[in-house]
Amino acid sequence: MAALIPEQIQGAIFLAGRSEALLADEAGYGKTAQAILAADLTVSQTILVLTTSSARINWLREFDMWSPNNRPAFAAMTTTCEIPRKADVVVVGWGNFLSAGIWRQLQARRWDALIAMLSRRGWDP
Repeated sequence: MAALIPEQIQGAIFLAGRSEALLADEAGYGKTAQAILAADLTVSQTILVLTTSSARINWLREFDMWSPNNRPAFAAMTTTCEIPRKADVVVVGWGNFLSAGIWRQLQARRWDALIAMLSRRGWDP
């Protein structure tokens, strides 16, 4: 597992201490790592990540890099995919999130944490 700098740890603690929070650090500062650490600090087992379509696979790599918890993870790459029930981390692009099939599967589960990421342009399905 990689190491975080003190400011990133503080950001993760900030997130973990709130039921709702916005982390708006500069691009490239490590917001993904902070969000993952916050999920670990809150002992979140099931985590739904909503992100840009281009970042889905990166989130899987980042969970491997930053979390020692080895949660089974899955990235929904199509609107018709079947999300495995054993996947504790599910990463969905904004465009797929809005599809009826994905939405139904996500709604049928209980999520301990929701991480929603936007690009600099905002909405990027």
